[in-house]
Amino acid sequence: MAKELGAYSLKADTARANGKKGGRPKITQPVNSANPEETGLLANHKPITNNQETITSMSSGDDEADKVKPKKKDLTPYSDIVDAYHKHLPAMKGVIALNAKRKLHMRALFKECKRMEEVIGFFIHVNSCDLLMGRVTNWIAGFDYLINPSNFLKICENSWEKD
Repeated sequence: MAKELGAYSLKADTARANGKKGGRPKITQPVNSANPEETGLLANHKPITNNQETITSMSSGDDEADKVKPKKKDLTPYSDIVDAYHKHLPAMKGVIALNAKRKLHMRALFKECKRMEEVIGFFIHVNSCDLLMGRVTNWIAGFDYLINPSNFLKICENSWEKD
């Protein structure tokens, strides 16, 4: 234990002497501003090797699956559907503009009907429904109500009429 105390007091004396001189001596590295490569101080250096590969695609390696499929052309006749609505349902409010939601619903309507003749038949059916045309109450179904996919099925099935 005396040996450990002697080693400790030697370290403490050395530290005390360094403290009187201003602390631990600083390690300095000379900088050669004419040639910074010699000093090893490169601010924006490039790595010597590039052992990381760039990932180009996250595919399973199947070339057919990697090809981007082109989007199908939208064949929905929006203006024809609106024209049929105005022609066969003149008592209802007219359609002034089409937005993305209306186009989405019209696309679903046309996909369900498959042909323009069936869309026209749907509007003729709506014209014969007293409830939708406001002949029973003062409520009249609008264009958005009619082309909504969930309402379309109800209208086709006459789900609100009592047997």
